Amino acid sequence: MAGTETHIGFDDVQTTVGSWSKIASVKSPTNQMTRIKRLVVASNGVSGEAEALKMRLTRIVKDSGTASAVVAQKTNDGLTVTPQVAGRHTFTANPTEDGTSPYLAQDKFHPQGGVSHVFEFDNLFVKEGKELMLEVFTPTGGSAVKLSGHFACEE
Repeated sequence: MAGTETHIGFDDVQTTVGSWSKIASVKSPTNQMTRIKRLVVASNGVSGEAEALKMRLTRIVKDSGTASAVVAQKTNDGLTVTPQVAGRHTFTANPTEDGTSPYLAQDKFHPQGGVSHVFEFDNLFVKEGKELMLEVFTPTGGSAVKLSGHFACEE
């Protein structure tokens, strides 16, 4: 890992009530691992009494499913290196999980508007040539929301 910090963003990705919504992913290049340092998620908001959303990170078969591509952005534009890590968001065809379990991270957060949720990771790496996906579950009886945020990575 060269130590180049990058961000992979996603914006206004709609969740579906009663199922796991595929929100965004991080794809490592074939020649190096990618460290996920943190995940920041915010929503367009619902009432303060709404149920919390569940989130999980899972490994998927690289490039499976259909989604919009995301180009990683360097946090230090003064560096001449070109980021190799990439991402995807807004899945229109579900990707395939790679069959490993348990999920790498699981948590809950409240989708109240104006609140950013930051999930910090110490040692979360995406292996060379692999892809990691954020999924969010909106409980039945809850409200669908739009999520925005980013993965902060190091490659």
